[in-house]
Amino acid sequence: MTQANDDCLLTVRHFKLALLLGGPLAAAVVLSLNLWALKRRWLSFLFIVMGLTVSYAMELFSYSMSLLVVSYQDMGIYSAFIYRACFMMMAQFIFGLVIILFLRNRKIISTLNSTVYNVGFHDLIVIAYSFVYLFIHVSVSPLYVVFFNVFILLYFHVHLYFYRGLLYLSRNIFLKRIVGLLIFIVSAFVIYVYAFSRSLNIHFSDVILDFSDVYVFVVFYISLIWLVFEPLLLIVKYAGFVGRIHKTRRIIILVVIPVIAGLLIYGNLKFYDLKINKYQVHLQEEINGAQDTIRIAFIADLHFSRRISDEYLENFTKLIENQNPDVLMLGGDIIEMYEIQDEGELDRLDSALLDIDVPMGRYYVGGNHDRLDFSGYRQDFDGFVLSDTVMNVDDSFYLMGLKYRNNSRPKPISKLMPANEEKLPVILLDHSPYQLDKAVEAGIDIQLSGHTHNGQIWPLNYVISWIYELPWGYKKIGHTHFFVTSGIRGWGAPIRSAGDSEIMIIDLIFN
Repeated sequence: MTQANDDCLLTVRHFKLALLLGGPLAAAVVLSLNLWALKRRWLSFLFIVMGLTVSYAMELFSYSMSLLVVSYQDMGIYSAFIYRACFMMMAQFIFGLVIILFLRNRKIISTLNSTVYNVGFHDLIVIAYSFVYLFIHVSVSPLYVVFFNVFILLYFHVHLYFYRGLLYLSRNIFLKRIVGLLIFIVSAFVIYVYAFSRSLNIHFSDVILDFSDVYVFVVFYISLIWLVFEPLLLIVKYAGFVGRIHKTRRIIILVVIPVIAGLLIYGNLKFYDLKINKYQVHLQEEINGAQDTIRIAFIADLHFSRRISDEYLENFTKLIENQNPDVLMLGGDIIEMYEIQDEGELDRLDSALLDIDVPMGRYYVGGNHDRLDFSGYRQDFDGFVLSDTVMNVDDSFYLMGLKYRNNSRPKPISKLMPANEEKLPVILLDHSPYQLDKAVEAGIDIQLSGHTHNGQIWPLNYVISWIYELPWGYKKIGHTHFFVTSGIRGWGAPIRSAGDSEIMIIDLIFN
């Protein structure tokens, strides 16, 4: 075809495999890696952007075609998935053939190594990640596909970086190949676990789910290290200390492993160290109350699944009961919808919450992870699940509960405000702490929210602080008192390196 280029990482065969199996973005990654190795950095970046753009166009096509078919037939999630996969594979195959014919004997193919090898290590990597890209395209909504494509790009490059780092630790070629193959098989497997369990509701064992969650945590911190140290190594290189780069990389890798292990242990201990954080709110003089004080126990973000033990449920319910609350409020994401398949799985949670003695009752709003479509769940907690409703609780306060909305959707707080001739306090229970100004304008006295986890993983807490006006804790704006909990547990791995796992106890004091 063209003259072999021995400086290249991947071959023409890899490019064709990626193009036909994984689509434009997978093929763009193959070209980009080779262009980067040839120090054609801007062209490398351009191909990634082109791959993202064309992949998104094909994703919209497959999604639209599958909706067109499903809209006329009553199909389940598996049938819709198969239709979408067929449309995507058809589009990829046609596009791939056109591109292969167009690029034949073209200059860009010379960036690939044309040497013919037997099927081996790199073929397996290309095939595995090509199918990852294909699965992302057919299982994720177009609204999120760009985010997931970028995530997979970073995820892949982090593993490539880690593999290259291992090359500096050993000279044994066989060991390098075995470890490298293991890295890429595990990394692809974890993506498949997340995709299948969340898109097709396929159950995996607790061991596999726990391993996948922890693995993503480890990859996250390796990504941070990569983003911090790789630019520093480039500075060292261009400063004329080329000979020190290999030694520096070796030192970094040897330091990184125990540091990440330490973070895992620390984060796990912190995750299960449940705190009781107490607050007092003195209400305005004109607000009436049937009693001098009302004690609220407030929790959110339990993310209940079969992986939560009976011992844990008993522990946190006892902690709540020991505080003698008058009312229990749950601020969403109590259920992890991707891991709850049957109403019967909620029996343990139902009985645990119903065992808590609270005279004024238990009240719940849904979050973005909740699953409230189980009829049995609504029946057990009749009057408990609030969704854009307001109710008078024992003539002591009004409680407004909102269904989950993201920041782009307006919240109907003003429309739901009660006449409140009794001048009782109005409490808003809303999972997401967006649009705080709407609560102030409507005259809400107290708002209780969760959702943020206070970042859960350092340094994501700084990102959360930038996104939310109140990422965690207490703040008074106007006459409205806002509380945002960091959550009783968290999402994903049982690790918390930012914020606390907490139960909020809030005393409302009537003047």
